[in-house]
Amino acid sequence: MSKHKKQKQQRRTTHQPKRQQLELSLSERIVDRILRLPRLLRILFIGFLSLCMTLAIGLPFYIADNRFLLSPDGESITTAMLVPFVVSVMVGFIAYGLGWRWIVDSYELTTKVRNRVLWYLVVGGGALIIDLIWWMNVVSSSNQPL
Repeated sequence: MSKHKKQKQQRRTTHQPKRQQLELSLSERIVDRILRLPRLLRILFIGFLSLCMTLAIGLPFYIADNRFLLSPDGESITTAMLVPFVVSVMVGFIAYGLGWRWIVDSYELTTKVRNRVLWYLVVGGGALIIDLIWWMNVVSSSNQPL
């Protein structure tokens, strides 16, 4: 092969990743952007999402039954009050651990890693939406300005 043909072939191969980057779907671009964040920002991001998941897991307990909020005599703490707290904190720790493993410690950008990160983002985003709806409901029912 002549030198000119080799240079043309090299140019074609160097431009292919840019084309592939343009062909990425929205979810793949979001995952790529998250995985390219600095390590500290990824740590803070998964911390925020795991807190959202913790609150979202605890909310159904309190919405379903108010006995988890108030004890019968109004002063003592019963075991039933601790169940939703313990469950939601455990889910929060698990969510933080999974986020750390999948987002902070991800060195390989395989399809499996991208899918895990996408699922983590979807679950965390859903928890954030649930928390925001709950917060707006509390603010509107209290009839007091922030």
